[in-house]
Amino acid sequence: MSLSFDSTLGAAFLGHFFSAALFGVTSVQSWIFFKNNRQDGPVLRSLIFFLWFLDALHAALLTWSMYHYLVTDFGNLLAVIRPFWTIAAVIVLTNTTNMFVRGIFAWRLWKLSGGVILVPVVIGLLSLYICGEAFYFVAKGLSVPTYFQMRPYSWSLYTAFAAEIVADGMITVLQYLYLRRYRTGMRYKSTDSVVQLLMMYSINTCLVTSMCGILCLITVRVVPYLAML
Repeated sequence: MSLSFDSTLGAAFLGHFFSAALFGVTSVQSWIFFKNNRQDGPVLRSLIFFLWFLDALHAALLTWSMYHYLVTDFGNLLAVIRPFWTIAAVIVLTNTTNMFVRGIFAWRLWKLSGGVILVPVVIGLLSLYICGEAFYFVAKGLSVPTYFQMRPYSWSLYTAFAAEIVADGMITVLQYLYLRRYRTGMRYKSTDSVVQLLMMYSINTCLVTSMCGILCLITVRVVPYLAML
């Protein structure tokens, strides 16, 4: 009998590899920020450090998960279908970090809009809803002995990913529109170049997260193994 773990442990291993690589990128970016932006206030610097710490904790928990499944329980076929607490912790930590990041973007949109409160409130409510669904899914996941028995709660994944796509899409579009107002045409080329750079940064940053949410939603729906959750 031949067993294949390409779509389970193999996919998890590749995900961990890319996550570790991205953590290296964010660590370098954080180091550059602290080295070159000493004039920034302590609140911003503390927030950047806090987000980096959450990212480091995220990488550590993922590594622990891979060690558990690939080393500690190597050869134990039943261990593959059993939820491990670090997976639940990763889900909670990821959504908590995303909520903080979206909060920063919501504050930026509030500043750019001149004090319009509706947009930050909507983004904040969507972020809270996403976190609530994550905590619900984790609580249910820890209460069942196997991943297969999490299928009745898979609806929370769909709604959370959908809300994430809407929130990140709003941030992308509104940042672009608000920043566009600050362009002066041909009058101040240097200012326009900075605004253009910020617009491209906003699109690249938030559009990537929106695309990730869409891909996750499609993957959970299409891949047979994940569809059983």
